[in-house]
Amino acid sequence: DLEQATATVTAGLKQFPDDVELLYQSAVLLEKKGNRQQAMERMRKILELDDSHAEALNFVAYHHAEKGTDLELALSQAQLALKSKRTGYIIDTLGWIYFKLGRYEESREQLEEASNLLPEDPVILEHLGDLYRALTLWEQAAAAYRKSLQLDPLAAGVAEKLQSLPVEQTP
Repeated sequence: DLEQATATVTAGLKQFPDDVELLYQSAVLLEKKGNRQQAMERMRKILELDDSHAEALNFVAYHHAEKGTDLELALSQAQLALKSKRTGYIIDTLGWIYFKLGRYEESREQLEEASNLLPEDPVILEHLGDLYRALTLWEQAAAAYRKSLQLDPLAAGVAEKLQSLPVEQTP
């Protein structure tokens, strides 16, 4: 219940306006409601209060990776987040940034690890498929895209990526 969660977090923030965990939860709720810009502003406020908050660093770094902006800053944020907290999602962010920078071998190391840690995450599998496609590893790309689609049949663009692979390489 997003509305109830939002009301609870908002009430908490009235009493504790600088509580980074409440701010983080409010940012996540804003993101879930489609309000990414406000979520980013909230994450930046968290980083002003705690410049090593792993989840906020990861959120901002991933945002930049998705937009293809400030990739060197995003890289340093993801690396800092990873030093603080080693999770599959942060590893995926780091791998995705390396991918966006064209650093495919470093990307492969990170994305394969993230996929091993979180084998049921369709987004990580899509990232891995994109990397394999860039490396012209067609069969591995197809397998990653297929598994992503099994987990999330409505994943935007994944079916098209799978269909765009060279036909002779996709069984």
